[in-house]
Amino acid sequence: MIDMTVVRQGTRFYAGQQLKVSAGERIGSLCVMDIAIRRFTADEQEILGHLGQLVEWELAAPDELAAAAAAQRALIPAGTAQVPGYELVGTLPRPGAPSGATSTGT
Repeated sequence: MIDMTVVRQGTRFYAGQQLKVSAGERIGSLCVMDIAIRRFTADEQEILGHLGQLVEWELAAPDELAAAAAAQRALIPAGTAQVPGYELVGTLPRPGAPSGATSTGT
């Protein structure tokens, strides 16, 4: 399908790479346009594909970071270890815990 807005702007060259989220849903495209007629080589197509992958990875990063943070929080012990001969004098709050809460649940 021809986008008449692009044609009216004088675009003579257009190349696009579909962008998808991890579930495979298409969310847009990464485009290269010019007012000059151009030849798009196989190497340039490959580069545009790699750039599209980089954009998809950047878009997915917040979800991956949130999942990694949740996994790390799940690894934090619920209580404190008792070591004979030592007394625990304080703890740090658990990440994401309400103000005043500590890793011992107090």
